[in-house]
Amino acid sequence: MVPQSQIATGGVTYLGKIRRGCGFRKAGAIYAVSDPPISDEALNLDFMLVCPPWQPWEKSPTEIGLAAQGMLILERRYPDGAGMGIWDIWDWIGQHDYPHFPDFFEELRNHGKSRLIPRTSPFKLLSQESAHLFVHAYGRLVDPLDAFYKDRQGLKKCPAGIAYHDDNSGLDTCTALLWEAVDWYQKPDSLRLHEVELPRNRPSNETPSCSYQAARVPFGVKAIFEPAVIMQDWITRFEIVEDPIDQKHRDAIKAIEESGTSIPYIIVEE
Repeated sequence: MVPQSQIATGGVTYLGKIRRGCGFRKAGAIYAVSDPPISDEALNLDFMLVCPPWQPWEKSPTEIGLAAQGMLILERRYPDGAGMGIWDIWDWIGQHDYPHFPDFFEELRNHGKSRLIPRTSPFKLLSQESAHLFVHAYGRLVDPLDAFYKDRQGLKKCPAGIAYHDDNSGLDTCTALLWEAVDWYQKPDSLRLHEVELPRNRPSNETPSCSYQAARVPFGVKAIFEPAVIMQDWITRFEIVEDPIDQKHRDAIKAIEESGTSIPYIIVEE
């Protein structure tokens, strides 16, 4: 499904420019894309969320070679360590552009996923079976869970349907709590519930592209977060942004076509 904002013009598809937290898309660049839903009824994308957040490392994502605001392609493995022959994208969401994970997720829910893939990436390893895993520095709320469950605003149910998460028993952390820990109080009389307008780093005179409701960290509470895998998605296609001046999109097309990947691509004009 191609978003309705796209208009086909021969071999090129036109997209209206959208400023995301990471800015506008770059001419000649390659983006891994998944589309937004086509109806309001389908806007619940919570099935993509990982709950409890997953930490396949002992202390830090750097143990698997993933750097903050970086991307890595790793082979999927069986529990005994043997390779499965399927390669996945591991993508650390930059906290400068998306201070809290819900910022990224709500932008994706409204505009679809579009993540820059370096042209030098081993596209030949990627297939339609490849997953796109997302890590965020605030991916797992660690402590104090009792304070968050006690003063829970009920903004989101557990995406995995874990009953004791929604019963506020506090046995372990729930991904839904991340919507209860967005920003801190600037003054004691501020409202805990607040509207977050996105992207946060847009110019002051620019209208937000979307917004969502969140809750601040309870007043006086020091929230502790850890990096974690918080979302899994798939790759619908690659999009190459046409470069009418320097023609850099030609190198991008060559990189994908010569790789032999089974993931399709389209050229878009922005």
